[in-house]
Amino acid sequence: MNISFRILCFHIFSEFNNNKMDFSVQEVNKHNQPNDLWVIYQNKVLNITSFLYNHPGGPDLLLEHKGSEITFSFDDIGHSNKAKEIMKTFIIGETNPIPPTTRRNPSYIHPELLQPEKQSSSQNFFYPIIIILLLIGFYFLFFQNY
Repeated sequence: MNISFRILCFHIFSEFNNNKMDFSVQEVNKHNQPNDLWVIYQNKVLNITSFLYNHPGGPDLLLEHKGSEITFSFDDIGHSNKAKEIMKTFIIGETNPIPPTTRRNPSYIHPELLQPEKQSSSQNFFYPIIIILLLIGFYFLFFQNY
């Protein structure tokens, strides 16, 4: 379904869709599979299953937050107003306010980001050889005539 059409339908029928349910955090945590994916944003429960493969950042980003609270992560990235409008179309209910201690740690850094960029051993081996060959070339080019 076209995202713009979804937003339009959401705005037209939002007045009639006041039957949103209340969910516990534990219940949201159970919906953590690619074919059944829920998250919590600002105490709103969102079923983002149908959006998983349409997410501009790819499905892995959403799967990393499966069944959990995403408020800090979503706001930290600085999503556009259009992204926030799209998000509203996936709201299926609400949950009780989540205490800050149970939210995802705001200082959390993905382990891959902590590892230094790896270079292959062949690259490390060729750099000194290239430098030596360049020095020898400059020597013959500039100092051979003297």
